[in-house]
Amino acid sequence: MIEQNPYALFLAELAKRRGITVRRLEPTGRLGRYEYRGRVQFVGGGAIIDAASGATVRLANNKYATINALRLGGFPVAYHRLCKSTDEARTFLGRHRDIVIKPVDSIRGQGITVGVKTRRQLAAAVRHVHRRTFLAERRIIGRDYRLLVINYKIVYGILRLPAYVVGDGRSMIRQLINEKNRIPIDYKVAIPKDQLTKDVLREQRLTLASVPAAERVLTLRQTANLHTGGTTVDATDDLRAAVRRQAIAVARYLKLPVAGIDVISPDIKKSFGTIIEVNAGAGLRIHHFPHIGRPRLPGEDILDMLFPATKHRRATVTPKRLARLSK
Repeated sequence: MIEQNPYALFLAELAKRRGITVRRLEPTGRLGRYEYRGRVQFVGGGAIIDAASGATVRLANNKYATINALRLGGFPVAYHRLCKSTDEARTFLGRHRDIVIKPVDSIRGQGITVGVKTRRQLAAAVRHVHRRTFLAERRIIGRDYRLLVINYKIVYGILRLPAYVVGDGRSMIRQLINEKNRIPIDYKVAIPKDQLTKDVLREQRLTLASVPAAERVLTLRQTANLHTGGTTVDATDDLRAAVRRQAIAVARYLKLPVAGIDVISPDIKKSFGTIIEVNAGAGLRIHHFPHIGRPRLPGEDILDMLFPATKHRRATVTPKRLARLSK
């Protein structure tokens, strides 16, 4: 069975509601032909549109190349090194003491290890990355945000929190996870009780059988990733004008009319922070269906840009069923 691309399906469903004809160009639906009254646009991935050149899309798909390009453009990026061996990564760790190991081309947080501080942790991280060549990055302390820029005008913000539970003084962590996983929330992925979760708990001298004190917040994952049980919080209203201008400047520099910019900032209300990566095919559902906060409509903004003649059919609410597209 061929897995359907959820990012592409989401925008396609929004388009069909406007009367735009969408035809798949390959089985997963990742590439599509959109047409309305003779106007044709080709869309790939989440929202990779015609206006984005193949070169800039390839650039955004390579984390190392993206960070280098941004550094040369004078944008704030994390100090990093492309490594071809554990020895090279060990040298980098010796200089920076707290680092991140990640693939050059990962998606959905796959293969990323945050908070590598020891040689033992480094060896495990290199095994987890599943690549001969990988990126070592100095860890930036702060909160994880996704800034979505559309048409070099509109900027949305999402705060991404790692999977967590809150103790009640009675329940084991295993029970707290099960209870949280049962809460019905749109576009929410269950928190896994796998080895990575156990490893994160071990760092806190805890196990799945531990009973945390009431009100104690326990982080269960190193990365703030939706696909491992993370939580999304709309932060659009927290973005100052200076932060919005910086995000738009990044998108313009990379020539990406739709750009998902991941930054680490101590407080997005006060500073833009440091760029971790940029995505040309950014997911839209986290903005349409945040777990906490006001829903936004970036998919509708993209369709306004691609097909201005359909603006009168712009939706004001995203159908709940679209939150449940294959993840």
